[in-house]
Amino acid sequence: MKKRDPRVYLRQLQIMQSNGTHMKEMDALHEEEHICLNCKTSYVGNFCPHCGQKSNIKRLTFREAFENLIGIFTNFEKGFLHTCLDLCYRPGHMIRDYIKGHRVEYVKPVQLIFLLGTIYLAEHYLLFMEWMNSPTTHDDTLTEKYPELTNFMHHVIDYLDTPPILALMAILFLMLPNKFFFRKSPFGQNMNLAEHFYAMVFVGCQIFILAILIMPINFFIGYDSISITKYASVLIIWDFYQLMGFKFWKTVRQCLKSILLGFLLMLICVIIFASITVGLYVLISGDYDIFS
Repeated sequence: MKKRDPRVYLRQLQIMQSNGTHMKEMDALHEEEHICLNCKTSYVGNFCPHCGQKSNIKRLTFREAFENLIGIFTNFEKGFLHTCLDLCYRPGHMIRDYIKGHRVEYVKPVQLIFLLGTIYLAEHYLLFMEWMNSPTTHDDTLTEKYPELTNFMHHVIDYLDTPPILALMAILFLMLPNKFFFRKSPFGQNMNLAEHFYAMVFVGCQIFILAILIMPINFFIGYDSISITKYASVLIIWDFYQLMGFKFWKTVRQCLKSILLGFLLMLICVIIFASITVGLYVLISGDYDIFS
């Protein structure tokens, strides 16, 4: 039997990424007349046009109770697993589909990032609760002289490397540079600033998904052995390569420009924030020796 060229499998994967999965077949339209059990409206179809309740309401079962319970944690009924799967293997194509209006199968990105953030925090607390509660020590001279200020700044620096803060920084400081550097792309030339915001929210969701997956590995081999920060740029390049339609190396150049400009914007904001923090500390404590 002749072996197939690996390029055939690669092309099949590209087609799957571009086209995605087909939507589930819709239920056949009920042609008989129904009386809505919720608002008593008479109608023909699968849903009540007045209140939106389904026509095929059945008796309550323990299975439905279990599905409702699972739905609280996974948002399963609204496509949680389907959205996460697409973000793992065809993120840019999925984001473009969502922006163009293909939204029935996907969880809304703002809801999704909060759900994934909750899962991440719960997993982090369960696995690293002892490490989180252990005190941190800093034995430099500045710490001994200004313990409150330095302790606060050390916490700020530590948190900047965590997935929630990393996702927030990517959303806030990259949507505007992306709007500028990808304004003439083949696929995304008509994307407005809000659509770039949603694209970066999906990137933030990817950051959470990756952090959730690698956290058990870090638990067994050592805390923060695999840092999520170094992979954030790879995720952005991969997403925008599929989303915008540029050639790969041009996508890399545009992404690096966007990341650099976003970093400069973040640095300016951090400097302003740090200045305000030091100023408030001096006003509250009355310790003006910090400027000497």
